[in-house]
Amino acid sequence: MWHLLEPIHAVAYFSPEPLAAYAEAGTKGFWMGYVASRAAPLGTVTAAPVVALFANFHPRRIGRALPEAWNLTSPEAMLAARRSGSAAALRRIWSTDGSGPGIDDSTLEWLADQLSDLGEGAPVDGRGLFAANLTVDRTGEPIEDLWRGATLLREHRGDGHIAAYVTEGLTGIQANLLQVGVGRIPAETLRSARAWEPEEWQREILVLAGMELLDENGQATMLGQDTLLRVEAATDRAAWGAFAHRDPADLDRLEQALGPLADAIQRSGEVPFPNPMGLERQRSE
Repeated sequence: MWHLLEPIHAVAYFSPEPLAAYAEAGTKGFWMGYVASRAAPLGTVTAAPVVALFANFHPRRIGRALPEAWNLTSPEAMLAARRSGSAAALRRIWSTDGSGPGIDDSTLEWLADQLSDLGEGAPVDGRGLFAANLTVDRTGEPIEDLWRGATLLREHRGDGHIAAYVTEGLTGIQANLLQVGVGRIPAETLRSARAWEPEEWQREILVLAGMELLDENGQATMLGQDTLLRVEAATDRAAWGAFAHRDPADLDRLEQALGPLADAIQRSGEVPFPNPMGLERQRSE
């Protein structure tokens, strides 16, 4: 489900329509647009709680965007830009003119309802960013609501993932380094995207080497691999709470309907591979 939902959510960070909408709303540069749009459900929040909720970004990346962004725009404007821009990108990618999967309106409406219901029924305990996104209402426009539902489930999983690696005694940068250490994400892709300096990156490699999770070259040891497997398993268990009470046949239908949509986004090239999310290129059926 993550591989199917993440590309839908991620157009908000990569596609031209939302990026243009953030600039039109008043933000300056890619990263201010990213931080302000993703943090917008929290309201006119300062940097500190966003540092905690985004977790694996360097605090200065957040601090350079907030609270300055709220002098240039508003959370309401950024929410509208994020929603309309992402929907416009998806509408283009999923066009029915022969260049997209050509999904019919009734299926889009069904998917929007299914994902919205799953997100709105998911357990909220300890999930701050997810809870904030729950305060953003449906609009009644199928693609906007489909994107919102995917975003709810994505941030629900993300909050659980942070809890999972914190339980293992890891910080955000250390969780980044374990992903790099097992070869899931290239080091420079993740380091630069999360704004860690090379010296900070290297220092934490040595810290994790002292914990026997990495070697001094940054490669995961067996203990490091086992630790990351536990983190990912705990993340999956926590994410399953959104789906646990649904009929497996309904989830199979949902998976089948989402497949062509996620594939179309992958084929569009707008979500890069490799990427900082760790989303892997899926083979088309």
